[in-house]
Amino acid sequence: TTEFGRCTPFEHLEVISKNIIFPILSNSWNQQKWGEVATHEVNDCFNSFLTSTSILCGKIKGETRLPMPSFDGDNGSLPALQNRISFLEAAITTWTKQIKNVLNQDPESQLKRGFHPPPEVGIEFWKSKANNLNSVFDQLQGEKIRCILDVLEQAKSTYCTTFSQLCKEVYNARIEANDHVKYFGNL
Repeated sequence: TTEFGRCTPFEHLEVISKNIIFPILSNSWNQQKWGEVATHEVNDCFNSFLTSTSILCGKIKGETRLPMPSFDGDNGSLPALQNRISFLEAAITTWTKQIKNVLNQDPESQLKRGFHPPPEVGIEFWKSKANNLNSVFDQLQGEKIRCILDVLEQAKSTYCTTFSQLCKEVYNARIEANDHVKYFGNL
């Protein structure tokens, strides 16, 4: 994690939420008196909060951050395993939406809206898109995401094939964006 001295308030919130509040909320001793429905609801809502916080912290830095799911200490039973698989599939769905937003960015969007931007806007667009795609690509190559995809593949999740195709799109779009940046840098 980042140093507190260099964090935005939202990054502080993210670090405190992941490292202090989540372990307290997911502790089975604390959940004993809540009941199964309340425990499930608290975990779902808090995980949704963590996801939103991570995405927001990325947006503040001008990047697409793929939020990593957090797990509570379940007992490995079949319902817990099925819940974990659906939880990981929900993370894939979130990542897919984020990645598609990056892939769908259009360099001609301002022209289509009737604006006439100077050439520098196009150059900045490709720099931004290349940085975003490089960041997404690096995250997709990371150990945590690889582990999640392996678990889903072993569970024969239908999400794996579609997400694999999306990863290939990221790879190709990344090459294109980097080529544009290289070309504009040589002008």
